Amino acid sequence: MHQRDENEWLPLTQDYFNGEASGEDVARLSEILGASAEARAGFRRFARADLALREMAEASLPGDRPMIVPIADGSKVRRGWGGLGNWLQAAAMFVMAGALVFLLVERGRGSGGGDTDAPAGPRLVQNDDFADGSLAVLTHAVGVEWEGDLAYAEGAALRPDTIEIAKGLLQIEFFSGATVVIEGPAKFELIDPMFARCALGRVRANVPHFARGFTIESGDLKVVDLGTEFGFAAERGGAKELHVFDGEVTVEGGAAGDEPTHLLTGTGIRVEEESLDFIRIEEDAFASSELIASLASAAADEQRRAWLRYAENLKANGDVQLYYSFDNQVAWSRRLSNDKKMIADPLYGAIVGCRWAEGRWPGKAALEFKRPTDRVRISIPGEHRTMTVMAWVRIDGFDREYSSLMLSDGWEAGGAHWQVSRDGRLVFGVNPTGNYVSEPLLGQQHLGRWLHLATSYDADAGARHFVNGRQVWFTPVSAGRAIEVPAGELGNWSPGYWPPKGADVRNLNGRMDEFLVFSSALDEAGVRSIYERGRP
Repeated sequence: MHQRDENEWLPLTQDYFNGEASGEDVARLSEILGASAEARAGFRRFARADLALREMAEASLPGDRPMIVPIADGSKVRRGWGGLGNWLQAAAMFVMAGALVFLLVERGRGSGGGDTDAPAGPRLVQNDDFADGSLAVLTHAVGVEWEGDLAYAEGAALRPDTIEIAKGLLQIEFFSGATVVIEGPAKFELIDPMFARCALGRVRANVPHFARGFTIESGDLKVVDLGTEFGFAAERGGAKELHVFDGEVTVEGGAAGDEPTHLLTGTGIRVEEESLDFIRIEEDAFASSELIASLASAAADEQRRAWLRYAENLKANGDVQLYYSFDNQVAWSRRLSNDKKMIADPLYGAIVGCRWAEGRWPGKAALEFKRPTDRVRISIPGEHRTMTVMAWVRIDGFDREYSSLMLSDGWEAGGAHWQVSRDGRLVFGVNPTGNYVSEPLLGQQHLGRWLHLATSYDADAGARHFVNGRQVWFTPVSAGRAIEVPAGELGNWSPGYWPPKGADVRNLNGRMDEFLVFSSALDEAGVRSIYERGRP
């Protein structure tokens, strides 16, 4: 292919997949593709990447939830994903924007099972599961279709186990310091912080000098890293490839022989049955940490945009009394805008002491609560025999006997106190009815992570606590007191005198980036709907 064509087909292809190509551009692209096998191969890579992004987008949308979720009193929260096409366009534009696209391709080495609508799927391991005996952390998962019995959430601690995926990208960071990016279909077994087995898949490993000796075994082949970066591929037919991008690796076993063979930067080998051949390394054939981080960031950005679209429906919902999104704030302003935008009374919050910080998405705002003086003064109008409070919070420490989420001032009748105890219990108190206290739910493993916490209260039925969209506790209530919060605070408590004493100091150590109050008692489906749409 002539140099001019080599430089020309790429921007034409980008414009074509972004929907920006003119008729003249399409004609020119067709001419180049007809004349150049290399351009046709590149175009196919773009097409596969576009398909992969579409599958990622579709996989990220829940397929088993109705478009309208009932709330306990019969009103409805409307769903607002509105615009799968926007997701696809944004994702495709991101991937096509540069050379990263060449790294995200489905290479046709087996699909690993394809899509399934089976109702029973893998159990999701959250970031608080399997903390004991863990040896690594899953830091990114993009476009993953899980196989086997378990699926893992980002941030999950990984114990010795076999991870199986049909497609997508994973990044695993071992406690030894070694990092691997795995592309499906893959079957990858974690043995210890310095040792793993790869029966299938493409793996890119980055091993710092202090993790020298990190080993990947595949069948009778053993790859030992000596402080470097390399790519390893295990195919379904048994063939294996090793590409040394930087540093030194030793390989032994099978066709490689019983004695270690040292491979240096720029060396590649392919092992099939009893043959070993030297090959040209292909760094672009192995997904990098840069790629997966970029894709995860793009997905998070689009998820936030989808949440903002959905939030417009929440603002219009008649049950929403207060909605603090913590966004669209002027940095110097000490008012926390109520996005409900009630005409008669804006019900904004008054920020006292708190500083602005980053929220659960890059670019999202949050308020940081650190000192006993930090708080947001609020008011919730009216009397409520039913109410739901919910917030996205990041708890950085269980520093007090009680850490405040939202508390009414003092101990006035009807006042509501929503807080977390030192031992991780969710507490919702209504004076003088009493406190509705869960078992310990939160622990050290939750510190520094964004959590969605919610409590619904029905004075004639009961109080329910929710963590990350799941109902985790229920306490029956009979003839309870209606809630009144003419004055209260987020992240702190005014007990009626100053300074507070002893256990009366209840400031939150952490961040909050969203707070809602509903006048109805939401059920699990309603809470889970909001959590799923807003989770980072």
